[in-house]
Amino acid sequence: MAYQADITDRPAVIRVLALVAAPFTLIVLAHGLLSVILAFGTGYRFDPGMASLLAMILGLLVPWFLLVLLIRRVVLLAVVDHSTRPLADMIRVLKSLIADRDRILGGSFRLLLVAFFIGSFGYQKELVAVVQPFGWDVAFAELDRFLHFGQDPYRLLLAVFGSPLATTALNAVYHGWFFLIYFVVFVACFAPKGHKPSAAFLIAFALTFAIGGNALAMVFSSAGPVYFERLGLGTDFVPLMTHLDMVSQTSPVWALQVQEDLWTGYANDGV
Repeated sequence: MAYQADITDRPAVIRVLALVAAPFTLIVLAHGLLSVILAFGTGYRFDPGMASLLAMILGLLVPWFLLVLLIRRVVLLAVVDHSTRPLADMIRVLKSLIADRDRILGGSFRLLLVAFFIGSFGYQKELVAVVQPFGWDVAFAELDRFLHFGQDPYRLLLAVFGSPLATTALNAVYHGWFFLIYFVVFVACFAPKGHKPSAAFLIAFALTFAIGGNALAMVFSSAGPVYFERLGLGTDFVPLMTHLDMVSQTSPVWALQVQEDLWTGYANDGV
């Protein structure tokens, strides 16, 4: 009888249906379905790798999320609420957060969707060269020169970011955005029920990566300047790569290893 009561609990059913029918859920499921279709069409196995992604997200972001939450509450209690019992009030706030079943379950569900979507996005990104072989590099290089008065942009930027310290700092920013965007996505997943900005952000996040990172990447398939010579397109960017290799001898340029890993995957059919 208890089991039957759970099934017929209409408010709970409505809450579950609301999660499943949410625009963010539908976008992620549609994206995943496309990955499955591409897997059948190309023969490349679709493995979103959700377990490792979830472990990374939870292990890295939960402590930061709790720390930011605590700092925020401390400031609010001290400055806005003028609490005379900040520790007791802090414990009360944490208990209310943990006891908020809808927020925890809804956030966990959305986080599972995020992990699945990231895996699906990565899979489709690996298929770019399979579905649409690289063909836009030369056109984009020429467009760059046109937009920058006949010069390759990197030649102009070397004056600003050419030093070892500036190059390493720029590379740190290039890698750092991963942590930032995952953190914001995590916060949006566990936002209070009915928080419209968080719902809008998750939808924008999924559409940006699905359309900009997958669809347009396939339509305008290109490898990028760092692979220009390897693809037999010329030596236009050899000076850039030579400079980065030289800088890496005295200051870290982590992107170079990432580039090698990506090329190895491409050369080995995406493995």
